[in-house]
Amino acid sequence: MLILFYLLILLVPGLFAMTASEFVSRHRTKYTSKFIWGALMFDLVLLIINLFWLRFIKLIQTIDDLLVYFNCLSFTVKFAILSIVLAIILGIIVGILCKCTKIKHHCCRE
Repeated sequence: MLILFYLLILLVPGLFAMTASEFVSRHRTKYTSKFIWGALMFDLVLLIINLFWLRFIKLIQTIDDLLVYFNCLSFTVKFAILSIVLAIILGIIVGILCKCTKIKHHCCRE
């Protein structure tokens, strides 16, 4: 059950980012699979940013240290909220870039 909770923490922010990106760029994907692939790409970028942040701010060097931090409930909630806020900000930035440059990211191509 705990693995499912960690998986949701890692996957849900990408959905927020993709939704924010589509809302700002005013472009809706016609296919659900493109939306999901776009959300997974946002998840990958967010995971890299979060792991980079944890490595240099919290000085977490190994996966074992990360699991110890995740066992602390207050850290898990803070991590989830930070991930969602970062995802929305990243989605808005990508949406503005797509709208301004008229370049559609690959998940929005038709």
